[in-house]
Amino acid sequence: MIKRTTYLILITLFFIKTGVAQNAAQDFKKINAVYAQNTELSIDIEYLYFQDENDKEPTEIKKGTFKKAGKKIQSQLIGITTLQNEKYMLMVDNENKVVVVSKPKISFDVPMVSVIDSMLKICSSVEFKEVSKTKRSYQLNFKKNRDNYRSITIVYNLSSHFLDKIIFSFDEPVLTDINNEESAKEVPKLVIKYKNIKTSVNLLNSSFSEKKYFTKSGDKITGVGTYKDYKFINNILANGK
Repeated sequence: MIKRTTYLILITLFFIKTGVAQNAAQDFKKINAVYAQNTELSIDIEYLYFQDENDKEPTEIKKGTFKKAGKKIQSQLIGITTLQNEKYMLMVDNENKVVVVSKPKISFDVPMVSVIDSMLKICSSVEFKEVSKTKRSYQLNFKKNRDNYRSITIVYNLSSHFLDKIIFSFDEPVLTDINNEESAKEVPKLVIKYKNIKTSVNLLNSSFSEKKYFTKSGDKITGVGTYKDYKFINNILANGK
C-alpha cells in the first residue's frame, strides 16, 4: 500500500503569499538550502502507513536510505533504487525488474513525497505550531482535491532546518484491501520520518558506480550480475542526447 500511496519528488521551495504562509515560505527556503549546501549527506528514511488514521501502530513500515556526495546520489526508497554519477542517472524498479538509464541532472536533492508545487496551488490555509523547544511545524490544509489530501504537515528542526518528518492526512476513506472491492474502507495516514542525518560521511566511489548494473558498448546497454534479466530503457538514446 505504501508504494501505491507514495511517489518521489525533490525538495522544492514553497511559494505561499501571506501571513503565516509567508513565514512558511521563508522557512521552507531555509530547509531547501540546508540540503543543497551540504555536499555530503546520509539519511535513513522510514515510511509508516496507517490503514486507519486513528491507529496508534502502523499497518506497514518501509525503510530506505538517501546518500549524497557532491552531485552523486544513491537512494533506496519504497522498492526504487536511484543512482546518479557524472555520466548517468539510473532509476531501478526492483519489483518490476526495469532500469531507466538517463543523463544526470544538474542537482538532485533529498526526496520527499507528493508534488509540492501542485499541492501549494490548491492549499487553502497554513497553520504554524511549536512542537517542542527544538521542533516547529507547518500544516498545509486543502479543500477537496483529486489527490485526496486533507493536510500535509512538515515538521523540521529549528536550529538545523533538517526535516524531522512529514505527515500526510487523507480526506476520503480507501479500501483496506485493494484486491477486494467489498472490503471495509478507512481514512489512512502516511508518516515519513528522517533519521540519523549525517553531514560528514565517507562514501566509496564504487557506491555510485553504474558498473554494478550494466555495461555499455556503443549504444548497447547490457545488464550484468543480478540485473542481467532486467529490462533496460535507454532514455539517453530515446531523447536523442
